[in-house]
Amino acid sequence: PLALAASYVDMRRSTTADPTTWAATADSVFNSSVNEGYASAQSAKFAAVAAQYQIGGLKAGLTYTNTRYIAGNTSLFDGSAVFDNYSTYLKYLVTPATQLFATYGYTTRHDVSTAQGQAGTAHYNQWAGGVNYSLSKRTGVYAQAVYVRASGDAVNARGQIVAATGVAGDLTLGASAATAGQFATTLGLYHLF
Repeated sequence: PLALAASYVDMRRSTTADPTTWAATADSVFNSSVNEGYASAQSAKFAAVAAQYQIGGLKAGLTYTNTRYIAGNTSLFDGSAVFDNYSTYLKYLVTPATQLFATYGYTTRHDVSTAQGQAGTAHYNQWAGGVNYSLSKRTGVYAQAVYVRASGDAVNARGQIVAATGVAGDLTLGASAATAGQFATTLGLYHLF
């Protein structure tokens, strides 16, 4: 009933690369107002550990991730930007076809220096919940709601210190909120291939 996992990713790029872009395989890493200010990083390191425990139809899980964006000569920030993320979730199988889920995540970014000065710590709290209903072995429908609340300083894509904003999705889904909070709902249909 116990599952454990760990991962580590280390991405680096040429010291002569354009400071505003990465190779195509890494572009989606920086598509959020949480971390768009670190796309000029020379390297990025991601470490994660997770545990899940199942009792009957109930699954509970915990995850911790540590992310480090390390500046190079052409970066818009100095030193390194360090994020710690803690998240937990519960999933409950009500019937063989119906699953309820709830999650909570907390992310903090420690102080980081930019050309504008010191950006203080940023904090992000995210709550989500929903239901998944299987129509068949490979097809289902789902509904979910997400609320994110941000506080502190963020660094935008131009290296400027700005107020942290909520982001319940990523920039490809319509961008971050203009305020500290953001609420989003999703209804969907999926098919597994």
